[in-house]
Amino acid sequence: MLTIALEPEAAALYVKHLPIEKRVDGKEGDVFQTFSPGSKYIVVDAGGGTIDITAHQVMEDSKIKELIKATGGSWGGTRVDGEYIDFIKCLIGETATQEINQYATNVFFEACRDFESAKRTIKPNSDIKFTVRIPSQIGETYMKTHPGRDLKSVESVTTKNGKKVKIAFTGDKLRLAASDAEGFFAQSVQNIIKHLRTLFQQKHGRGISTIILVGGYAESPILIERIRSSFPGMRTIIPQEAAWSVLRGAVIFGHDPSLIRQRRSKYSYGVSVNRTFDPTKHDEKHKNGNNQPTENNHTSWKLSDSIGKAYNNLGIVLSNKAKLGDRISTACNKGWKSFHGLSDISITKVNPLTMSHLYKTVVHLLV
Repeated sequence: MLTIALEPEAAALYVKHLPIEKRVDGKEGDVFQTFSPGSKYIVVDAGGGTIDITAHQVMEDSKIKELIKATGGSWGGTRVDGEYIDFIKCLIGETATQEINQYATNVFFEACRDFESAKRTIKPNSDIKFTVRIPSQIGETYMKTHPGRDLKSVESVTTKNGKKVKIAFTGDKLRLAASDAEGFFAQSVQNIIKHLRTLFQQKHGRGISTIILVGGYAESPILIERIRSSFPGMRTIIPQEAAWSVLRGAVIFGHDPSLIRQRRSKYSYGVSVNRTFDPTKHDEKHKNGNNQPTENNHTSWKLSDSIGKAYNNLGIVLSNKAKLGDRISTACNKGWKSFHGLSDISITKVNPLTMSHLYKTVVHLLV
């Protein structure tokens, strides 16, 4: 029988079931606190291509339920590799880059492969220079497109962001300061931390006390240090052999799928209905002025006096030839169709999504 295991769940199960001698990079007792009943944690599956993040809570029976569905983006290790290749292109110039792209596309792949292994040596706040091999064909192409000049004679590179970086060559190795090499990680790490902050601000993200880092990219000292410094009040756990966490956790899940008790659906589906109000069946608070309950039992909206601004803010474009009443009616209908799927309207009667501040200025609630 085929059983599908979700990667963040598999990674968490692997950490939970690690033998004592293969426990994690973290303080003693971290794992036991992380998986105690009622505790919440977030899993960051940092792979080569994508970063997948989800949050779980441990139930009273030690089973796991999902609090936040998996989200993320293409901020993984390959984003760091891409920044390095962009640096090399700035080093050799546009003409040499075009020459390689047209006649020797494998050269940049080779350079990326050399960087893949070398980047693991990049550590935060290090005084040791970063060293990486440069394929000989890059130097040959540079000399071909820059007659009389040797790539090894270049002493600095102006990056795509306008930063000037000092470099040096030793044989076929490129050397630069570790602080400059850290720059290859900047965009990737910033996106990950920004997304984590967003999740922690969500309703189900509050109370999370632990970040579990898994995946090949999770072994990067730069990523580990940046996450720890950005969230100093949280436990950060990185299992040994983090790159294999998902695979081994999937095996554990395959033996006992009941370890995962509850998941959160990525989407919700429903049908919009509008029924005649019946006092024996319906709640008074859902009745509108025409004795009609609002669609899906949600609150109705009407535009305020700032009609022109409301049209613009709501993205509604109407013909100026239409009567004012028709324009208002059409605008309300369009706005309603856009937002009729909202659920969990709060007691304060404001839109629970990010549009709340907009609606406060352009619409009033019908009460």
